Amino acid sequence: MESGRIWGRGIEWDAVRGLLAREARTVMGRERALEVSPFTDLASIRAELELTREARAALTTAGPPSLENIPDVRPALDRCRAPGAGLDGPDLLQVIPVLATARTLSSWAHGVAPVAPSLSRRAATLPALRTSENRSDPTLASSP
Repeated sequence: MESGRIWGRGIEWDAVRGLLAREARTVMGRERALEVSPFTDLASIRAELELTREARAALTTAGPPSLENIPDVRPALDRCRAPGAGLDGPDLLQVIPVLATARTLSSWAHGVAPVAPSLSRRAATLPALRTSENRSDPTLASSP
C-alpha cells in the first residue's frame, strides 16, 4: 500500500488523518492524529468502534473533558530524563496544568462510567499525582 492510501477501498487516509487532527484539542493530540494508522484485524476494529460509541455517549452525557490548558511539556520531561537531572521553576510551573488536567479527566471519566465503562477504565489508569500536585500549587489542594 502506498502511504496515505488504502488501495482497493478508495479511502484517502491522509485526508482522514487531517480531519481527525483538526478536531484534536492539544498539540500532542494533533500529532498523534496525523500518525494514526487503520486497524486491519476485525477484533481490533470492533473494539475501537465500541470505544468510539462509548466516547460519543460520554460526550452526549457530560460534554467534552476540559483539555484546553495542557501545555506541551515533552521538552521539559526529555531534559530531566538524564540521571541526576531535574526540572527548574519554569518547567515545574508548566507541569502543574498537566497534573490538574489529569485529575479533572479522571473525574470526568468516573462520571461517564455508566455510559462509557471501557473509556472510564482506561482513564482510571492515569497516575494519581495529587500529593506532588498539591505541593506544587497550593491552590489546587482544595480542588475536588
